[in-house]
Amino acid sequence: MVVVYCTAANVASYCNITDSGGDRAVFGTDPPIPTQAEVEDLINIAEEMIEDKIKTAFGTRNLTITEEYHDVYTDWKETSIHLSKCDIVTLASGSGDKLEVWNGSSWVDWLTTKTEGRNDDYWVDYSLGKIIFMNSKPNYKHRGVRVTYRVNSNTTVPKPISLATALQVGILLANSEHASVIFPEGESENNPAESRIKRWKTQIQDILKKYDNSQLTPDSSFIPVY
Repeated sequence: MVVVYCTAANVASYCNITDSGGDRAVFGTDPPIPTQAEVEDLINIAEEMIEDKIKTAFGTRNLTITEEYHDVYTDWKETSIHLSKCDIVTLASGSGDKLEVWNGSSWVDWLTTKTEGRNDDYWVDYSLGKIIFMNSKPNYKHRGVRVTYRVNSNTTVPKPISLATALQVGILLANSEHASVIFPEGESENNPAESRIKRWKTQIQDILKKYDNSQLTPDSSFIPVY
């Protein structure tokens, strides 16, 4: 199975998981250590958990925002909408993206009927997540546009995201039947399982704060005109 943010080996390393001989764990080689496929399944779950928290994606993964509705904003120089996320993947109808404008009776997908470009119908600032309407304007300002798009803030996976993913997998393993692998010492007085999980959760929170793309404030100079 495909994993992106970290590998099973990363989980063993970052969570300090060892086999029965005390060596770094290689998943699936030493019962009751879980199989690599089981760990990779948990990595996929951890990836989605992280994306749900920070509303972005990394590496080859994309987070899809489906049918996000927008009022159309107009000021003295431009008509535009500001998507709720930044770092937008280039809009492509073949990838399921849509830029739909209400015509009074139905939604018209501009990706297939209009032309993107600074001197054409509309232009997209993919870094800011902003769509500016150039030679064509939506007729309906209130919820007149809806967009389905993908978010990806980086073509590589930052190492802190790899660490956060691995630690999240460690937490998931600690709450599974494989808990004895993660905490072979059990509830020892010097390093209780509860303390380790709490420490991992704090590390994850601190990392994700730096990459949080869940909120983006629109340009305050724009006033909606209905």
